[in-house]
Amino acid sequence: MAEEEIQELLDRISAQTRRECNRLLHDVNLHIGQDNLLYKQWTKDGVTQVELCEKLKCEPSIVTNME
Repeated sequence: MAEEEIQELLDRISAQTRRECNRLLHDVNLHIGQDNLLYKQWTKDGVTQVELCEKLKCEPSIVTNME
């Protein structure tokens, strides 16, 4: 019983956190995922699309669409 209650609370917290994160990103005209892309570019000058794809674990077309 306690495990189910804990899981329910974690699910609620997770959903609330996602909504808040999405709202904050929206306030600065960003979509989910773009924050990670910008962070990777900011922490290393000259990062290539291939490096971004490896770090973000996505296909090149995704990175192209985000930029």
